[in-house]
Amino acid sequence: MSSVEAPATVESFRAEFRSRLRNNLTGELADLRGRGGPGGERQAFAERLARERHMAAAGRTCVGRPVAYGGRGATRERQVACREEYALAEAPAGVDHIGEQLLGLPKEARA
Repeated sequence: MSSVEAPATVESFRAEFRSRLRNNLTGELADLRGRGGPGGERQAFAERLARERHMAAAGRTCVGRPVAYGGRGATRERQVACREEYALAEAPAGVDHIGEQLLGLPKEARA
């Protein structure tokens, strides 16, 4: 039986994630907002890849994976909060979101 995480804890995590997104989508990266979605997978690919690597190095991708495997060990509630904040921030789509979710990013890719 799984347990549900307290809303206050999830909201604290959400606020931290929102702040990081806001701080990372400025300057040149602000131009990436909304890029790479369905039909635009090739838009600003190199720039999105660089941003994805930066986010991976900070443990901001694969958030549901265990910390030992490059994630943050986030609960389902926290994972949903992350996805919602990505959408609200109009963050660019990941370059390999399917592979990221199925396999995770190897440590070498996060370096």
